[in-house]
Amino acid sequence: MVSFSTACRGLVGPLLARIGQSEAALDISVLAEDPREAVARVANGEADLGLVHNWNSVPLVIPEHLTLEWLCEDVADLLVHSNHPLAQQSAVEPAELVDERWISTPDGAICNEALLRIFADLGRVPDIRVYDPDFATHIALVEQGVAVALVPRLGRPPLPPGVVALPVVNPVQARQVGLVHRRTMTASPGIRHVAALLRGIAAGERRANGRAEP
Repeated sequence: MVSFSTACRGLVGPLLARIGQSEAALDISVLAEDPREAVARVANGEADLGLVHNWNSVPLVIPEHLTLEWLCEDVADLLVHSNHPLAQQSAVEPAELVDERWISTPDGAICNEALLRIFADLGRVPDIRVYDPDFATHIALVEQGVAVALVPRLGRPPLPPGVVALPVVNPVQARQVGLVHRRTMTASPGIRHVAALLRGIAAGERRANGRAEP
């Protein structure tokens, strides 16, 4: 299985725990990669399953010989230090963020592209001061007052007391999380079992975050 990092924490970890507690004879290894790489590995037969995400502003291309099942919606929040001027607001809009200093995933990563798209209609680009692939680093730098960050909720650890999460609206920043596999493997008992377990785990994520069905 290939999965993006936050899904490794939020979905794959619980999946492996459930399989370990069951009698299912499944042996799963996991590689963490960006969704584009996950799709490529599943498409060429290097992996059987891929957990991917598709931002509402950055479509993910799926080859015709793969099948994609959406599992849940993952909303991303703006993280700011508790002393930040925006920290007391109930939500923020993109126009309020144009002068902020950001930490972002690396240039070219899908989450980086989603951040850039927020400002596209405003004729601006975000002032990114730090690039790091690990959202835990983003949270740490926000806690230190270095920058603000856009961090999805899936797999996000509890935030430190000095960090505040604010919804971004108009538009809401969200990504759909889905499972891909080759169409030729649709009848595989292992694929079907893992997909069913992931549906249940994702349903729990939706309830926890107050999100509707995808």
